[in-house]
Formats: sequence, C-alpha cells, structure tokens
Amino acid sequence: MQHLRKAVDDGRPDYREEDGLRKVVPYAYTFQTYVKQRWKGRKILEIFSTEFRDRSPAYYAFALEQGVVRVNDGVIGPDFVLVDGQLISNVIHRHEPPVAAGPIQILARDDVRGILVVVKPGSMPVHPTGRYNHNTLLHILKYEHGFEGVYTNNRLDRLTSGVMVCGMTPKAMSRLGELFGTEGAVRKYYVCRVVGCFPEEQVISEEPLLCIDRQIGISVVHPEGRPSKTIFQRLSYHAGTDTSVLHCQPVTGRSHQIRVHLQYMGFPIANDPVYNSTTAWGKGNGKGGVFIDASNLGKAPTMQTAIEQSIASHKDQQEQNGRKTKRDMPGRPPPKEGGEEPGYGSGVDLSAEARHAIITLRKHKDMDDRFARERDMTLAPSRGFVSNDNDLTKDVLHDADGPYCVRCHLPLLPDPRPDQLFIWLHALRYSSEDWDYSSELPTWAREDWQPDANTSKHVTGGSQNE
Repeated sequence: MQHLRKAVDDGRPDYREEDGLRKVVPYAYTFQTYVKQRWKGRKILEIFSTEFRDRSPAYYAFALEQGVVRVNDGVIGPDFVLVDGQLISNVIHRHEPPVAAGPIQILARDDVRGILVVVKPGSMPVHPTGRYNHNTLLHILKYEHGFEGVYTNNRLDRLTSGVMVCGMTPKAMSRLGELFGTEGAVRKYYVCRVVGCFPEEQVISEEPLLCIDRQIGISVVHPEGRPSKTIFQRLSYHAGTDTSVLHCQPVTGRSHQIRVHLQYMGFPIANDPVYNSTTAWGKGNGKGGVFIDASNLGKAPTMQTAIEQSIASHKDQQEQNGRKTKRDMPGRPPPKEGGEEPGYGSGVDLSAEARHAIITLRKHKDMDDRFARERDMTLAPSRGFVSNDNDLTKDVLHDADGPYCVRCHLPLLPDPRPDQLFIWLHALRYSSEDWDYSSELPTWAREDWQPDANTSKHVTGGSQNE
C-alpha cells in the first residue's frame, strides 16, 4: 500500500549515526487510503494480493486477522467486499532499516536549468519504498539539506552508489525525463569490482535481459528479453583478492543490466549478494545463464494460482495451530513474505535453475526484511499506537540493544555491518550535450586499494573462469 497510501502526521525524523550506520528512531505511523474506483466490489485480500505484490497473500491475510489493516477503523476478514467511500488504514510501529552513515555529496546546483546533482551513497534507497521512508535520499535531502522538492529520473538501485542528476521543479524533471528517455542523449559511465581476472581488451555484452520474478525484481539473460548492451574495459587487477576493477558503459538502461551481464560472463560483482551467490544460482553461479537446459522447464504461474496456493498454505498453518489462542502465541511471526510460487509475471517457462534461484533469493529477502516487517505487522491499533500522540511517536535508540522493542514487544535483530549494505558498483559520470557531471572514484575502485578484514567475506562466489 505504500505507493498510494497517505501518511498521517508524518513528523520530522530523528536521525542518529551509530557504529557507521545512519538510523531513524522508530516511530508510530498510520497509512491511509480511500477505496479506489477499480477496487469497488472486490474482496480486500484480492486487492492487496494483486496490486501490492511485495508481500504474499498469506501475509496480508495475517494482517487482516490481527486487525492491523482495517476498514473504517473496523476489523474485517479477507472476504470483505469494498465499496465506495471506505477508508483503509494500517497503523504500524515503524522500524526503518539502517543505511551506511555518511553525508550526501552535493556535486552541483544549477538554478537556471533547475538541476541538482548529488552523489548517492550505496545502501540508501532514492525514494520511500518498502520498509524505507525517512532513511531515503529524497527525505534526507529535504530534512538535512533543505531541498523541499527534488524529482528523479535516473534512480539508482539501493545497493548502488554514485551520481544522480535530479530536477528541482516539475518542469526541469520533465526536461530531464525526455533527455534520459532519448537513446544516446545521456552517456553513463560506471565502475565496479568483479570476481576474477577480467580480459584486458574491451568486451561488449549484448545479451537480452528479462525480469523473471516481479516480487524480488531479479533479471536474467533470456532470448525473449529486451535488447541490452554494455561496454566493459578493465582498469586494474588485484591478485591478492583475484578481483578486477572495470569501467562500464551501459548503452541501454535495463534493470540490473551491468550486474546481470557480468554474472552471465562469469565475472559477477564481488560483493553482490544477489548475482554472486552459488547458493542461489548453483555451482556455475549463473555463468552462461540459467535457461541453457530446456529439458526441465516449468510453466510460469498465473497470479491467481499464486494467490490460491499462498492462502491454502496459510489455512494449513492455522489448522496446525489447532486450539492455540493468540494469548498462547504472543510472539507468533507472520507468514513468510515471499509468496508460494516463483516466477509469476515473467511470462516464460522457468528452468529448474531459475526457479531455485528465485526461491532462494526470496528467502534471503525475507530474512533481511524480517527486522522491520515483524514489528510493522504486529502493532495493532488496539494497543493505543496513534500517530498524533507525541508520547508514542518516538522510541529510544538504546532500547534496540535489548532483546525486545519496548513498544511492539518483538525480538530485535543485530545491526548489519556497514560494508554489508552496498555493492561495488558506482555511477561515476553522467554527461549530455549541455552538462557533464562526475564524482571521485570510490575507495574500493582505486588502484592502491587494500582489502580489509571483511573483504574475504564479500568475495564469496569465486572465479568462474578457470
């Protein structure tokens, strides 16, 4: 619901820096939206399951059961049919994930063109999404730098750092949108550090790319994918870690283009938790693709099939609980987030390797998100958490040192290390006929870079080119 819901009484965030992490003090938060025209006459669980796919149908069924999601402030079931004028609300105790600490660098401000150029740190989403709200580029620019209206076109992935050219007015955003949408009008240059000794000569990858699972947004090389082209040139090689620094020029702008092309060639980004994971992609780590064996293809499921299977799984879980009451299970976690059937929305038949990768990466995503999501979903309005109560809108950071949150009474997980929150991929330079903006090389891309104690933990995939 985050994309359409209105936030009620969204006050100024309380940012803290601690152990190399930027944190937001947890706060009570209410999401609200009125029933849309296209939702009228449909069941609420169907709406959540088809329009807000970042969570499984079973997860939303759990939220309705617990009274966390309400209609006109009343508890309703999954078969409740929506009518015009009803207000859907969701009250949560919001624990945002931390991001790596450090300032957002302002490279340039052009008031004539209405352009603001910044260097986004890795680990930080551009705009509010999922569990991230205040710990995002746009909100930090607003609250710490005074930029009330910033509009983005080239949105870098959360894990990626680098140059972003933003508009400061809707008109400037529209001009930038036309520019970025015109093939060849904006030249983009990246640097990355990959596993293995990359060839010295220039390498061009033109493999077509296809998103095979909307829920987690992973892409692969596939003949039915969109045309894609990336030009690679090695800058340096570090024998001690068997890693190479590359200059990358994506001619097209597909999702995860650089990362997928590198994985396909057998040189994944060294600390990429998605595309450099033999656990997910198997012994070959995705080299050469995951659709090379057509002997074991499974049909891509429809959305309706995924919904039915997820709800059935949730009912089985309820039956297994038997006579247990909510009081017997005070810390019962919500159902898994990942849906039951991989690959819906892909439109292609999936190989066994692709299905395994989707399932594994969904589980990994569930574990990463559990820190925030378990808290969000178990804070029922009956506990008295209202967004306009100043005594309840702020928590205390040191409470997170204990085993439970003092507000929502669920276990807290340890903070990640800052180096676990980003990948070695950086947007180095963006240029057009009218402007040219670039940043300094990140530390990990310099020729004199020396690995630290955690580097061996990053380079997990190993070279696939021997």
